[in-house]
Amino acid sequence: YDKFYSLKNVFRLSSVGIVAGRDNFCLSKNDSINSLNKLKNNIKIFMELDIEYARKEFDLGKDTRDWQIRYAKKELKETNNDDNNYKIINYRPFDKRWTYYTGKSKGFHCMPRGDIMEHFLKDENNIGLISNRSVALNIYQHTFITDMITDLHIIETANASAYIFPLYIYKTDNVVKFIIKESKDWGDDWLKFTDDEEINPFENSDKIENFTLNFRN
Repeated sequence: YDKFYSLKNVFRLSSVGIVAGRDNFCLSKNDSINSLNKLKNNIKIFMELDIEYARKEFDLGKDTRDWQIRYAKKELKETNNDDNNYKIINYRPFDKRWTYYTGKSKGFHCMPRGDIMEHFLKDENNIGLISNRSVALNIYQHTFITDMITDLHIIETANASAYIFPLYIYKTDNVVKFIIKESKDWGDDWLKFTDDEEINPFENSDKIENFTLNFRN
């Protein structure tokens, strides 16, 4: 066991899953079109109400540090409640739901984990390993897979947080910054990268596998 790689040493990038902050409001009941339309209608009403009426109408409770009604309303307004931002999320095993998702923190979702989830929104050909890094129960049943954005508690709700390890990562601003920071020898300018595959891994593709170089070798 100790001679092999831990997951954090296998994958370059990973993150815990999404924290919506208000699941009953931010997520639909299922992945049906009827549920999607219900979510859209609730959001439309939410945008039209003032803060305290919205709090009462949708039973939103007290604001927290990272989820506040004014944050949610601000993001919805700034993004024009765009239909393209309605995405399906893996909420629990075999339980998919609709949500409004942009990847912006402290908005409609308090912690959307955009730097990882963006790699499941580029196309439909990415998959991710789900695993907890700690287990409080006496049995281990904490591994799953996903091909879309994924909730923090997809595996277990009470004792642990699910980590998402995407198979592929795409050339995004977040990844470019990470890869530059990852190597002490590359400097801080993406344009200075050479044709060496390990220095500019996106030379021939817009996506690369998410394995660390040591594990891949």
